[in-house]
Amino acid sequence: MLPRSVRWLAVYGLTFGFAGASTFYVPLYVEEAVGFDPRIAGVTAAVIGAVAFTCRILWARLAERSDRYLRPLWLMAVGGVVAATLMQAGASWSWLIWPGAIAIGASSSAWNSVGMLAVINKTGAITGRASGVVVFGFLIGLGIGPPLYGATIDATGAYTAMWIIALGASAVSAAIISIWQRRPGEVWPTSENA
Repeated sequence: MLPRSVRWLAVYGLTFGFAGASTFYVPLYVEEAVGFDPRIAGVTAAVIGAVAFTCRILWARLAERSDRYLRPLWLMAVGGVVAATLMQAGASWSWLIWPGAIAIGASSSAWNSVGMLAVINKTGAITGRASGVVVFGFLIGLGIGPPLYGATIDATGAYTAMWIIALGASAVSAAIISIWQRRPGEVWPTSENA
């Protein structure tokens, strides 16, 4: 049987994957709602990718050195709230798209490096099954997000609902970590409550 910590992380992955699925619409949003040239809209996706690449390394290094995984995961979820807020505000103040893209890259696009490192370092002999459950949760969220977001965009003719939903899902992800951290019997074997 998998430890409860794996299930907590899988639920976090589901909600944060759902929030991060909004990333698929960033270039379209930047072109349609913000009014940037399609080439610049593509650059926003490149910025997200470059920041995510770098932050996956930095977040994982921080987590491994401190042997704490929940705090970085919580910080990334809060970063997801900030990212959605900045991106939505970018419709009125276009310069906010750039810090928004950086926040997306540093949060929802980078969390899995810390999540998988936690599974590898904390689950021992069941790493394969544990990582499969966590990735499954993440992929469910990542898979249901785009059709739902697309439906809200089509129904409203705007991206506002998408950013509000992504913000809410990121906030739920942060709440999951906060609740999980307060349940000592369900945190990883080395305490992260300090």
